[in-house]
Amino acid sequence: MQLISNHKWEKLGLLLKPNKDIWWCVSHTGSPYVKKDDDQYTLYFTGRDTGGKSRIGKCSLFLDSKPYIKDISPEPILDLGNEGTFSQNGTSYPCVIENNLYYTGWKKTYNVPFENNLGLAISLGEKYENVTKAPLLPATNQEPFGIGSVDVIKDESYLMWYTAFTKWENGKHYYTIRHAKSKDGIKWKRIPGDCIKDTLSDEFAICRPSVIKSEGWYHMVFCSRGDNYKLGYAYSRDGINWNRNDNILDISNTPNSFDSWEMCYPHWFIEDDFVYLLYSGNDYGNEGIGIARLRLW
Repeated sequence: MQLISNHKWEKLGLLLKPNKDIWWCVSHTGSPYVKKDDDQYTLYFTGRDTGGKSRIGKCSLFLDSKPYIKDISPEPILDLGNEGTFSQNGTSYPCVIENNLYYTGWKKTYNVPFENNLGLAISLGEKYENVTKAPLLPATNQEPFGIGSVDVIKDESYLMWYTAFTKWENGKHYYTIRHAKSKDGIKWKRIPGDCIKDTLSDEFAICRPSVIKSEGWYHMVFCSRGDNYKLGYAYSRDGINWNRNDNILDISNTPNSFDSWEMCYPHWFIEDDFVYLLYSGNDYGNEGIGIARLRLW
């Protein structure tokens, strides 16, 4: 079961920060996701323009002794949806499997500030094109409030862990992580029940799952929200029933740094003898994306 070793996390600092010279990511660079093709790593992430609308872009990632990035896309790879659609005010939280880009769409609403829903786009080379004009996971009686960030892995079938909004109350949105399965990555069967339980006294929201399967066990890093976001950890044999133990993760904020009071929207993956962890820093990533690594053996 063990993925988190007796070694300590090595925090490698700020990897990517907002860029005033790139119009679509002048603030809030966050929601990192890394995909490997052959020996090349691509970092997908979200940025916001001067009007606060989010879009998804990418850059090259190099995992040297001191990881670094190059070649931020001058234009977003996935822009806003058409007027009136579920992503007309933003696209964010990328998850890329094969040629599929799963993302969260944003739409401003009247009685509550916004609504999130899940979309799917396919690769057209440097950019992606929407294949869903309507949400990929539509509203149900059990989940009427929308779907946020997801992680998808391909095992014997496609497995998804997704953020489900459970209620709005006095302008405050509550959400948790749930599970779905698919044969083709498009049509999904939702599995009833919450994957991660609230365990902290001030906690009201759990989101942005990132799952690794190693030696027959599933390992999830996620973020939970109280006064601020913090990272959490759980493990599972079947991907449905999870044991939460945030203390095992054992990574903390760095004083007087870009992540001094908040770490959120994580993504992790295994490469060589390390687990790499990327995450958004203070103010939902307005101070940038950080990276850390942990030796496995």
